[in-house]
Amino acid sequence: MGSTLLNMQPTLPLLHVPNVGDVVYTPLELARDMVEYFEPRGLCLDPCAGDDVFYSLLPSDAEWCEIERGRDFYAWTTPVDWIISNPPYSHLLAWIRHSFEVAANIVYLIPYHRGFASAKFITDLMRWGGIVHTRWYGTGT
Repeated sequence: MGSTLLNMQPTLPLLHVPNVGDVVYTPLELARDMVEYFEPRGLCLDPCAGDDVFYSLLPSDAEWCEIERGRDFYAWTTPVDWIISNPPYSHLLAWIRHSFEVAANIVYLIPYHRGFASAKFITDLMRWGGIVHTRWYGTGT
C-alpha cells in the first residue's frame, strides 16, 4: 500500500499510515442530518471518504480523500469552501490543524471533549475562527 501512495504522490513522503481503529462508518441518517443542517456549498471536500456516505450527499463537484484508496488528506493543499466528514481520532488534532489550512468551513463528527484536548489546540482553534456551532448526537454508543 505504501508504494501506491508514493506512486500517486511521487514528490511527497509517506504522510500517513492508516490505523484500523480509525475506520468507523457514519450512519447515512447522521450524515444526512449534518449535511442538511449545515448546507455546505461551493467547493466541498470529504477528507476521509470511507464508504462515501458524506461524499454522496455533497454537491456534484465535491472532492474526496481516502487513505485506503490512495488519496492522503495530508497531501491535500487546494483551498475548499467546506470540509464535512467523520475524521480519524488517532491523530485528530493534527487532522483538524491541517483542515484549518485548507478549509473556510469545517464540520466534523467528533467526541465533544476531543475539541478541547489542550490549551494549545484551543488557541489554534480560536486563531482559526473558533467554533460557530455544535450539534449533539449523543455519546456515540
